[in-house]
Amino acid sequence: MFMENESLGDMSTRFYHLLSDMFSYTMTVTPQEITVKFVDALPPMWSGFLEILKFNDVLDNTNIYEFIQMLENKNAEELRKANRIPIQQNPEVYYGNANPFVAKPVQATKP
Repeated sequence: MFMENESLGDMSTRFYHLLSDMFSYTMTVTPQEITVKFVDALPPMWSGFLEILKFNDVLDNTNIYEFIQMLENKNAEELRKANRIPIQQNPEVYYGNANPFVAKPVQATKP
């Protein structure tokens, strides 16, 4: 279960601590079970990304360390997108100074 306002780093640290406790009590679980439990504990904001990973069968072949690295990369990408400064589009780049939808008058040339 995720906690309100818990960062991905805090959540993964808490999960690693739980894993180390499990291993100290000699509990045996498969790498897939560990990944599935972490996926189940993620907040709803990750549901879109998780659907993509499930659709591409990435979760079945990923251990917890690789999975958390994927989440951190996605989180960093989203932060970069959020911090981008929106740039106004300039139609002159594509069409020049003229409006492409207005017909230009043809100038007669002198013989």
